[in-house]
Amino acid sequence: MNHLTQSCRLRTLLASTTILALSACSSTTPLVNFDVTGKLNDCERRAVKLEQTAQKTVSYAQYNAAANTLNNCLAEVSPHSTTTDVEQRMQLHAMMILNRLKGGDAGGAAQELATFKRDFAGQDLYFSDMTSFIDTATVLLSHSAVEKHQLSMMNINSTLREDTERKIYWLSH
Repeated sequence: MNHLTQSCRLRTLLASTTILALSACSSTTPLVNFDVTGKLNDCERRAVKLEQTAQKTVSYAQYNAAANTLNNCLAEVSPHSTTTDVEQRMQLHAMMILNRLKGGDAGGAAQELATFKRDFAGQDLYFSDMTSFIDTATVLLSHSAVEKHQLSMMNINSTLREDTERKIYWLSH
């Protein structure tokens, strides 16, 4: 039981450290200059305000509220709509996943990551340090230890890689 508790604490610490260390995303898709509705932009601004408040107050409930707001934003736009910018939809979806994770809803974040991969197949976002959003989220949300050889092929932040390698070591010793 103690081993399980330490594993949960380590995973939480890993997730928190990495999420705070990483910042804005950019896409691998070419930028499409479609006009995005003011309604979607307003929705995004509300979610960002909730996220900023959650960061200041360390409120898991507000992170989840921000994720729910982003979910509502995305529900208003069809995944195949040509009237919205694909990159913006990807960024909103990624923000929702990260907010679910910060809010403690790892299961919801994992489901949303699967939806992200399905809706944006073959596409990825990159953090400011050019690490992959999909690879990072996959490592953070993995229920079992990622094998060291798998980890070496993932485009993730060096801090996350080191913490994950440390986790692999301690789980196997």
